Amino acid sequence: MRWVAQGTYCGGFPGASQDAAGSVITFHDTDFVRVENGLLVEYWLNADPLSTA
Repeated sequence: MRWVAQGTYCGGFPGASQDAAGSVITFHDTDFVRVENGLLVEYWLNADPLSTA
């Protein structure tokens, strides 16, 4: 499942400038899940930090 989250940057993100506070930030990520017999048996998160804007 691919998803996008967007919000307002309030500071405190590693590697980001405090001057960016108040700007809009967007994350793009992909989750992979495997279900067996109705139970979640495996979960992988593939974050794409280079797409963070």
